[in-house]
Amino acid sequence: MQSFIATTLVWIVAQLGYGGALPPPRVQIVAPAQLMEIAAAGDPSIQDFIDQHNANLGGLYIPGSGTIYLPQDFNFHAFDDKVTLVHEMVHYAQDRLGIRGPASGLESQAYEIQYRWRDGNQGANRTGTANDTYSTGGSGTRQVHTFGNR
Repeated sequence: MQSFIATTLVWIVAQLGYGGALPPPRVQIVAPAQLMEIAAAGDPSIQDFIDQHNANLGGLYIPGSGTIYLPQDFNFHAFDDKVTLVHEMVHYAQDRLGIRGPASGLESQAYEIQYRWRDGNQGANRTGTANDTYSTGGSGTRQVHTFGNR
């Protein structure tokens, strides 16, 4: 996993138009209830969003933390889970590089880079995931990525 994160982070930084390397993020695997607590800190409407969409959190990066949070059932060998990790790594890189803007712009950029990585690395056994994004608004907000079929 460390090798994947290091090489993918270099690629992400280049995709963002920067050179050089960043230190890798911390990756913390947490229980679903703890992931929800972290995501919903100060914003109980996140739980309502998850409930309405019958979804589970797929990953989370909180700006300034340097930590990507992933659920216990995250599988580092599953392609779709790697796509989720790439997306959260983009948010980490945006944060570390000082890229600011509205949450919708940061999210759009993260999806564009995530899809570029996915399309360049797709495997024959890839399975689709329906995903929605919840952003609390403003710049530097929590980015919560949910997956309906986890």
